[in-house]
Amino acid sequence: MNRLKNISIIFLLSSFLFSFIISCDSTNPKPPEKPPGYQEDIPWPSLADSPWPIYRGDPQNTSRSSYGPIIGNLTWEIDSITVWSGITIDSENNIYFVGQSGLYSYDEVGNLRWLLNFSPGTAGDNPTPLLLKEGVIITASRQEIVGADLDGNLLWTIPITFCWSNSFTVSKSGSIYCNVFRNSGSSLLEITAEGNIIWELAPSIFTDFLENLVFSPDSKTIYGSSVNHEELIAFDTESKTIKWTYPAKSRYAPSIDNAGNIYFNSHNKNNNMFVIALNENGEFLWEQNVGEDNFNIHYYGVCIDYFGNIYSGYIDEEHPDGAIISFKQDGSVNWIVSTSGLRGRITSDIKGNIYILRYSGIEEVTIESFSKEGENNWELSFTYTSASFPAPLVINSNSALYLAQKYYRAGVKKFN
Repeated sequence: MNRLKNISIIFLLSSFLFSFIISCDSTNPKPPEKPPGYQEDIPWPSLADSPWPIYRGDPQNTSRSSYGPIIGNLTWEIDSITVWSGITIDSENNIYFVGQSGLYSYDEVGNLRWLLNFSPGTAGDNPTPLLLKEGVIITASRQEIVGADLDGNLLWTIPITFCWSNSFTVSKSGSIYCNVFRNSGSSLLEITAEGNIIWELAPSIFTDFLENLVFSPDSKTIYGSSVNHEELIAFDTESKTIKWTYPAKSRYAPSIDNAGNIYFNSHNKNNNMFVIALNENGEFLWEQNVGEDNFNIHYYGVCIDYFGNIYSGYIDEEHPDGAIISFKQDGSVNWIVSTSGLRGRITSDIKGNIYILRYSGIEEVTIESFSKEGENNWELSFTYTSASFPAPLVINSNSALYLAQKYYRAGVKKFN
């Protein structure tokens, strides 16, 4: 009897212990909970699995990196090349850009890997190299769309008249979309990674001077500015029809969040600049006045960080030389900080730190970093003559930041 009782007690204790063990969270300590509105990376099978494979980091144009932070030390620079595009980065942290003699690739320590010679054209003719999963690089020369491999070998070309886009883009299934001049008129092309034209719309519904096309999270819609810069267009890539338009003078491409909401800068007839938010159906959500469009600040579109914050340039009477403004996803303001002479696109990192470029003097440029709370992390100034920085700052997997100065033989700088 006692033996049976002991067995029963052992069984009960074992059951209790087993229940306790399986009820415990095996993760210790628990990972921090993600805040509401947190932005996840959207899987994109056609893109290279790399830190920065496309113009502004991803097909949604968010300009955010899954690496960082940067501490602000200059590591190396290339100061003898005229750069005509932004920078992209492959899985080995090699960088790619179009310069004065063609398509360049440098390794992480600043050594030239190779140069694919072609005539690069002039300002605006050369899209930032697009890196595909198949190891194909897509860009454009003066009169051709160019496909190359990661070793710098030319794979194919497609004749065009010229291209003013800052970047091409690619769907999840691998169709590449580009807006170019071709056969004496504008064309929207859908091509393959092998250089075959699948479909062409001529004349294009998008402006000839299109910054870049942007994809919805489901890869079924692309967004861009209309021919006369009077509308934002949502184009269905499956039916090849316009889904909707929204009246807006949007010079630069929008950015899209995980829910498919669309954020962009637009100005009115009085030259006042706004950040406007729409849902995926083109319905108005909110707008905020971010000041007057003038030469003290450049509005290059918005940035969306991992925490769902939206950043834009800003100017008002209290900040006549320019500022950065941070919004929540509902349009309410987080903070405003002065940043005299903002001239580049805003980039964010995994921690929500942002990085900007501004003119701090006649021949002086400053890179500045702020936390997501608006606190200054660091700033670093250096001399540039006739500086122009329309390409975004980009970040590699070792948390190094690259700056490309377009034009004027100023080249590339790398910061850790």
